[in-house]
Amino acid sequence: MTKNIRKGNGFHWKDESETGFGLRETAGFVVDNLNTKELTQANNPYERLFILIRKTVEENESLCMDEEPDRLQLCQALADRLQKCNLIASPPVRYN
Repeated sequence: MTKNIRKGNGFHWKDESETGFGLRETAGFVVDNLNTKELTQANNPYERLFILIRKTVEENESLCMDEEPDRLQLCQALADRLQKCNLIASPPVRYN
């Protein structure tokens, strides 16, 4: 299983897998500058999504993740941003 841990301009990664000789672990650090890249500099959909999420979180930095209403508001803001950028489709609106 791979686990990525963000550290500023990149992330540490670690991969563990079972082999015939036991557990094999490999690790490294990838510099991607996603902490400062702008949307126009994104090289792929992953970077585009990361930057959109980063910017939305920055715009909502006053929210407290200890409080459910704030967590839900951040989720709403993220979903709205992804929809606005056509990364997710709008759900059909149903009125009862």
